[in-house]
This record gives sequence, structure tokens and C-alpha cells, in this order.
Amino acid sequence: MDLSNRTVFIVGGTSGIGRELARRFAAAGSTVAVGGRSAEALLELSHEGIGTFGIDVTDGASVAHARDAVLVRYPELDTVVTMPGVMLLEDLRDPAHFEAAQTTIGTNLVGTIRVVDAFTPHLVQRGAGTTIPWLFAGLNPARPIQSQYIYLKLRRLGLGGLAGRNTARLAMAADVPASILAALTGTSIDNATDWTNFAKRDWTGYISSRRSDS
Repeated sequence: MDLSNRTVFIVGGTSGIGRELARRFAAAGSTVAVGGRSAEALLELSHEGIGTFGIDVTDGASVAHARDAVLVRYPELDTVVTMPGVMLLEDLRDPAHFEAAQTTIGTNLVGTIRVVDAFTPHLVQRGAGTTIPWLFAGLNPARPIQSQYIYLKLRRLGLGGLAGRNTARLAMAADVPASILAALTGTSIDNATDWTNFAKRDWTGYISSRRSDS
């Protein structure tokens, strides 16, 4: 993907990869605008000559308002990069984790869909345009970042995936028998049995409920 001579709007570009991607587009000679929630970050980017817009992707009205403002200022917009994202720690044993899950999905998934839906009519009307729906874009924005690279980056930040995976498996082991755990997670029946023993769940109630349902 050619980064030069474009007019690009990067949603979620106030920090991290999105921010550096905005600078990369600008360095290549493109006209760049960034959307985000941090007023401080938006102000800093405006001092670099980058257009800035407040946007909350969890709010449909905010997305629509930002779209209208962007298109008034940049009617030649031809590229939209969607990179909004949150990473919230969850303990699946705590019922309160559901709220965190809703926030993650509402931002990372539904938020991206809102942005794409909002700008698609404009791009279609232009007859040409690009939407890049990566949460983690690579050095080439047309491709997502490689999984091994993001894994190493997260490890450096102390965000290893093993603890979260084990927490999820432990929670599942407390809800289903070993045979089902093995089938769902692709692990061996012996390993699944160890997990269910560790969860210390009595499965007589589960068997009774299955019999009553049949």
C-alpha cells in the first residue's frame, strides 16, 4: 500500500501503534487526521500539523458527529484506519468480569464496525477508497501485525497470555466435565482431568441435570 498522497483518518491514533502510523503517513506526504478520546494527546498531535477530532467509538452519535466534521474538513478523504482498542484484565471467576468483556467488545469490535459503517457511504460515493480494519496494523498498514511480534511486545509490557488462558481454562473446568473440557480446548483427557480435579468440582449434579434434560 502506497502511504503517500493520501488523505487518511486514523481512529484510535492518539497513542501507540496508531500514533506512529499517523506520523508514518504524514512523513510519506499524506494528509493525516486522527480521532480519539484523549484531549491532551489530540492537542499534542495538532502541534505536529495533524488534524484532530474527538470521537468515542462506543457512542454512535459521537461517531456520526466525528464523521461529519472530518468530511467537512477533508472532503477528499480516501483512507480510513480503524484502531480503537482496550485491553482489560478479566477474572472469569468474578461475575464482574462480564462488564469488562462488554467494554472490550463494544470498543474493539462494535466500535470498529460503527466507524466502518459511518464512512463506507462516502468511500463508495468516491468510487475509490480504503478501509483498514486492523486493531494492530503492521508497518505496512494494509496488513495486520504478526501474532508473534505482538506477543513479544506484550510480554515486554508484562502482559503474557498464559495467565489469562489458564484462568479461562480453570473457570471452564469448574463448569464442565473433563471430557467436554478436552473437546473444547483441544487438550488431552488426562490434562483436562487434572484441571477439573484442580477446580475441585463435584460432577454428580451435572450428570443428574443431564439425565433430567434427556
